[in-house]
Amino acid sequence: MRKTAYVALLLLFILAFAISGFSQAPTPPQNKSKAEYDAYKAAYDEKDNAKKADLAAKFLTDFKDSDIYFRSNAYIMMTKAYLDGQSFPKALDAAAKIDEALPNATPDNKLKIYSFGMQAASNANDLNKTIEFGDKILAVNPNDANTLITLAGLLPERLPNDEAGKKAALAKAEDYANRALAAIGKIAKPATMSDADWNSQIGPVTAGIHGDLGLIALNRQDYDKSVSEYMQAVKATPKDAVSQFRLGLAYSGQAVAMSKAYSTAITEVNDANKANPAADQTEAKAKLAKMEDDLRAKRAQATDALASAVAIGGPVQQPAMDQLKKLWTGTPEEMDQLIAAKKKG
Repeated sequence: MRKTAYVALLLLFILAFAISGFSQAPTPPQNKSKAEYDAYKAAYDEKDNAKKADLAAKFLTDFKDSDIYFRSNAYIMMTKAYLDGQSFPKALDAAAKIDEALPNATPDNKLKIYSFGMQAASNANDLNKTIEFGDKILAVNPNDANTLITLAGLLPERLPNDEAGKKAALAKAEDYANRALAAIGKIAKPATMSDADWNSQIGPVTAGIHGDLGLIALNRQDYDKSVSEYMQAVKATPKDAVSQFRLGLAYSGQAVAMSKAYSTAITEVNDANKANPAADQTEAKAKLAKMEDDLRAKRAQATDALASAVAIGGPVQQPAMDQLKKLWTGTPEEMDQLIAAKKKG
């Protein structure tokens, strides 16, 4: 149920490019023979992914003494062609063998290959490999925002069943998310971009990360922290049904805790009355009234967020409706009116 923050990942590539500026590429070395040139050019020009991968692989086999510049580019072409052609096992295998195949490859070229491997693993729904390649990227560039965002979003969505594994995964995801926020915070707004355009693009990215932190806290049953994070998420992306739904769940968690405290307080007042009927209970009753008002307000916050998720629709619409019905104390007609109002808003 990962949110749509991934659509903003391209922004980070663009921004990083804008920050670094256009740098003139070094003059490439010359091919050692016409045969080498022809083989390299054939792979470079080929548009069909399967044929391109085969031609690049053949170049790597036939010209083992070619300059690292050409061998690195051929390896990149091969791995990317596997990825684009959805030959994910081959892309994963090539990415895993980059250090062995090209030990002298530059860090930048290794990062490209690792990123192809991570994308192939993600597309193949292989969480362990996705994390493995993500960690390889971060070993080279600890502040790679795209990788940090990807891992921060994947881990809390696919937690292990055992408590120890779950705890470790949540801790790792939290680290990724906080590092992603720090990395994004260091990206300067391009001089040619208006504040409004900048906020409209960077806002959904940071909102997605706050949503990840909200889910981490929700899994830990830290409802106060979860509410705080999801409020930041929905402020930037109010039409994010997943964040609205999970905000409703976090509010519901707070309401359950408040309800237990309220029940305990009622029991204490009743026991005090039995023990001393003549005692002044004014202060205790005022406290109960305040707790009841707070609980009612918290339930209203939960139903409001859940109704928003239902109104927005999507994959969380039904679970949001199910949770809303559990909390709802009014008439069915009033609930329908609230949802209708959210749709108009």
